[in-house]
Amino acid sequence: MALLLLGAALAGCGDGNDDAKPAADGATAGASTSQPKTAKEVMPDLGAQGYRLVAQEADPGGVLTGTDSWRAIFQKGGTAAGTLVAIYGYTDAETAKREFATKAAALRVPSSDFLGVSTKFVDAPSPQAGDERKSYVSEKPDNAGNRAWTDAYRIGRYVVIVQLLDSAQGGEQLGLRDSIAKAIVAKAR
Repeated sequence: MALLLLGAALAGCGDGNDDAKPAADGATAGASTSQPKTAKEVMPDLGAQGYRLVAQEADPGGVLTGTDSWRAIFQKGGTAAGTLVAIYGYTDAETAKREFATKAAALRVPSSDFLGVSTKFVDAPSPQAGDERKSYVSEKPDNAGNRAWTDAYRIGRYVVIVQLLDSAQGGEQLGLRDSIAKAIVAKAR
C-alpha cells in the first residue's frame, strides 16, 4: 500500500526543478513582502523530520481549476516511509473554508485506485495546527505493516493535505504528523 501511494503520486511529479508559478492574483514569488505567499513558498523543508525532497510540481488538480497550488513528495531515508504534501492557496479565507469542507469530506472515501488497493479510511486524531482540521487513517496495515494517514487542514487562505505513509508500529504517528503540520503553519504565517 505504501509504495503504491508514493508511486502514484510520483508518477505525476516533476524532478523538483520547476519554476515558480504565479499566484492566483498574478503575483510572482518574491515580488513583494506585502503579497501573499504562493503555495510553493509555503511548502516546508522536512529535513528536520528526517525527510528529503524527491519530487515537486504544481498540483494537477489546482492547475485544472486555476488555483495556486504546489505538491511535493518527501521520502524518509532508504525506507518506504514517505509523505505527500499538497498546498492550495485561495484568494481569501472564505473560499478556503468552502474548499476545505469539500476536500476534507472527499478524502474520507478516496477513489478505489487511490492506494492501488481497496482500503477503508477511518477517523484519526488530527495534528493541532491550523484553523480547521480533519484526519483519517487506513483501517488496517498493509502487508508490509504500513498505514496511510491523511491530514487536511486550513490555515487562513490555504488548504493543506498531508498524506503520510509509515509503520503502523508507530501508533498514530501523531508526533511526526504534528511536526509536519507545524512546519507548514510556520511557513504560511
